[in-house]
This record gives sequence, structure tokens and C-alpha cells, in this order.
Amino acid sequence: MLSEKYNIVNLRLFKFCQWHLGCKYFIGYQKERNKCVFIKTCSNDGRIEREIDVFNYLMNSDDSAYKYLPDLICFEKDDKTPFLAVEFIVGVALDEYLSKNSNIDKREKIILDIINQLIDLALLLNESKIIHRDIRPANIMLRKNVCQVVLIDFAFAIRAGDDMFSELSFVTKAPEVLDKLGEEYKPEQYVWDDAYAINLIIERLIDRYHIKYPKSMSELKNIVGRVTYKHEIFDDKKLPV
Repeated sequence: MLSEKYNIVNLRLFKFCQWHLGCKYFIGYQKERNKCVFIKTCSNDGRIEREIDVFNYLMNSDDSAYKYLPDLICFEKDDKTPFLAVEFIVGVALDEYLSKNSNIDKREKIILDIINQLIDLALLLNESKIIHRDIRPANIMLRKNVCQVVLIDFAFAIRAGDDMFSELSFVTKAPEVLDKLGEEYKPEQYVWDDAYAINLIIERLIDRYHIKYPKSMSELKNIVGRVTYKHEIFDDKKLPV
């Protein structure tokens, strides 16, 4: 189907070494756009549909959102095996970048640019009330040469305050899948706040950042705690049916 319908060829399996909850990933080449693409597929449990819908919602909500999202090439939501294909981002994850550039002082100008982008991203998510829930350095990509921030993996994203993007049904029945979501970048085990996560990441990028750059940091600090989500954990007797 990918070849015939979407002109995606040369598929090969892409393996992660980290936890990915049963999803499968592939790399391919899209002829019309002359782009390498990253393909994600998993069981029909709502994750692929959620990621697609949140992408489109953010793109329609804010003209600047495209800068911080991968280019969505094609998708299928209603198939037995739903998938999405996005551009393959040529670059590195933030955690890899930092591990290779441990002397922050020598690259402070670049780091400051990354930080300003992260603050802008936090404001964008806050305004849209979208909570990504898995913001961590491994999910923040930096485009090669320009260090443009791109946030990936919106499979568990929700929207605060309404039912537009509520909790996925399979998560409600098996909340333990949320244990690792967000890792240590959240205020509590089952509480998510994207501004909190980004604030913590920034504090680890540059020591005493809030003292060196109080104006930028105050803008971010002002939205920490404003848009949050807490998952209510059920015991076996109270699991919804």
C-alpha cells in the first residue's frame, strides 16, 4: 500500500533500544517529495490517530507550530494497522547533542537559541492546552546545522479542560503504561505539566539560568502549573469496564 498509494519505497526496519510499547518503525523514501520518511505503526488502540489529530490541531491553531513539528507526509487512521509517516529529521536528539557537547560555556550562544525555542514551544502548547506528557531530551530533536527544535511523539498527548483529546481508552484500563511517560520530567508520577518539563530541561542546560536570564525564565515560570493533567489511578476493583 505504501508503494502504490503514497510512493514510499525502500522500506527498512528501524529499531529503538528504548521502551516503545509495541510500536514498529520503518525508514523509507518518498519519491514525490524526494524525502526520507520515518514511519510509525502500532495496534489500533488510538495512539496513531491521536498523534495525527494533535498534529493537525496544532498546525491549525498556531501559524508558528510548523517550526516545532515534523512534516506530516501521509497517514491512515482507519486501517487495521494504522500508520503515520513524517519526514525523517536529519539531526540529533537533545540528550545526544548535550552528551557530545559537554562544555556548555563554549556553545552558550547556540544553547541560548535552543532555550528560547523551548520557551516558545512551551508557550505554544500552553496556549493550545495540549499536554504532550512525554517531553524529555530524547523526544526533542535538533535539525542538523541549524539546531531547530522539533518535538516528536505525540501518541499520548491530551488536551486539558475538555474531551477533545481525552485519555486513551486502553490507558484507562491499564494505567501502568504511563509509569515511564515523561520520566523524571514531571511534578509527580501521574501528573504532567509540559511547562514544568521544559523548565527542568532548561535548568539542566545552563546552570543558574534563572539568575543569568531572569526575563526569559520568568516568562516560562509564569505558565508552570497552569495547564496540567493528573491521571487518577484505579485499583483492580475500580477499573472501568
